[in-house]
Amino acid sequence: MSEQCGFCGAVYWKEEKSTAHKYTKCCHDGKLQLPAFPDAPELLKALLTENSPDAKNYRQRIREYNSAFAFASMGAQIKPPRGTAPYCYRLHAQVYHRVSPLYASPLLSLIFTCTDWYKSTQLHQ
Repeated sequence: MSEQCGFCGAVYWKEEKSTAHKYTKCCHDGKLQLPAFPDAPELLKALLTENSPDAKNYRQRIREYNSAFAFASMGAQIKPPRGTAPYCYRLHAQVYHRVSPLYASPLLSLIFTCTDWYKSTQLHQ
């Protein structure tokens, strides 16, 4: 991240410029004003900017780290089975990623499933 937006100072990688050679994903040429974010923790800054072996390793595997902490939210229309058959949870169509509250309301329950990233990538190849 060596480039900055001339309007808001957001940091970018050089390759993130638009076709008009501008950085537009942050403030749309100064049209959008947001309060400043607090500084990132020192460890994260170091991992993103330094040339130490740990920092280089982190940048090479940044997608793996992101995937390890990514979650998908599932919503369902539940149709109970007829008769006395056991219930089976069926997935159909597409999984959509949505942002939801950090803490669930009392009406919801959270279930977290964890998969091994390496095994997941092997299944998709």
